[in-house]
This record gives sequence, C-alpha cells and structure tokens, in this order.
Amino acid sequence: MKKITGITNNKKIKEFFKMFKYLSKLGLNSYMLPIQNAASSSVLVDGQELLMLGSYSYLGLITHPEIIKVAHEALEKYGVGAGGVRLLTGTTDLHHTLERKIAKFKRTEDAMVLSSGYVTNMTIISTLFGKDDLIVIDKYDHQSIYDGCILSKADWKRFNHNDMSDLARVLEENSESYKRVIVVVDGVYS
Repeated sequence: MKKITGITNNKKIKEFFKMFKYLSKLGLNSYMLPIQNAASSSVLVDGQELLMLGSYSYLGLITHPEIIKVAHEALEKYGVGAGGVRLLTGTTDLHHTLERKIAKFKRTEDAMVLSSGYVTNMTIISTLFGKDDLIVIDKYDHQSIYDGCILSKADWKRFNHNDMSDLARVLEENSESYKRVIVVVDGVYS
C-alpha cells in the first residue's frame, strides 16, 4: 500500500504556495486579508483604507441601519444559526416569511431562498435540467454554473464571452439534437 505523505507534496499546492509567497513579497497578496470593518465601498486592512472591488454587497445593504436593526432582533430570537440544513431541521418561520414576501413581490406562486448565489445556481441548474438537455454557457460564467451543469448530467457547451454571434452559432449547430436548450449567463461576472 502506498504511503500518503501529505498534501504539501501535491504539485498544484506547491505551485499555489509559490505564487502566494511571490505575491506576498510584492505586497499584492489579496488572499485571506483580514478586513477590520463592515464591507462597503471602502474597507480597512492593516489600518489602511482601501477601495473594495470584490464585495458581494452589490446594493450596500450590509451596513443599512434597518437591516442591522432587524438582524439584532433575529439574533435575540433565533441565535446565530438555524442549527441544521433547510431540508431537515434548519428551516425557520423567517425563511417562509421571506419566501412569501419575495413571491408576492415577484408576482409568482412561490419562491425559495438558498444560502448563497453559488448554491442557488448549482441547485437550480442541476434540478431543472438533465440528460436530454443542452445548457449553453458563457465562457466566463461562474464556477457555480459549471458545477450545476456537471451535476445535471445535461450536455453543455460554451460560447465566447458576451459574443452573441458565437452564441448563435452554438445554438444553430446544436439545438435540434436536444429536448430542451437553455442559455445561462452571469448577471455580474466575478
């Protein structure tokens, strides 16, 4: 039986740490930097104010006073977590209330709230599409979209980033071979 010596002997990990050390030496390493305030358009890192270009707070709601107020109220009532995954023991009445409000706002029968954009993309794609379908994706789509395609067991093809003529070519060459065809693109490319 082969002895496992640890992950540090892995070629990809060695390459990553080489790059990590190089960027650190240049002062350009952005991995795992501890931010010392709430994420907004600017953040504090090592006491220095920096422009934030990587936050998921697209609408700036992380620091909105009303959001903070209701979050405090929810913490008092529910604690810091649901205690389980949604499917089993982690669904609260807050989830159902939010889903009903979203459905009403969107004028649809129902809505579903998931824990992240990654989980949402992966879940929707892998649930709604299968082996008889084709998913056409932008070359620069997020990894969550790729993972959803893989889990769906559907065929998937890429088109060049934001290239509508290449998208048309992929659709023209492939559409008739599948039961259903969907085009999936990011709303905000990361």
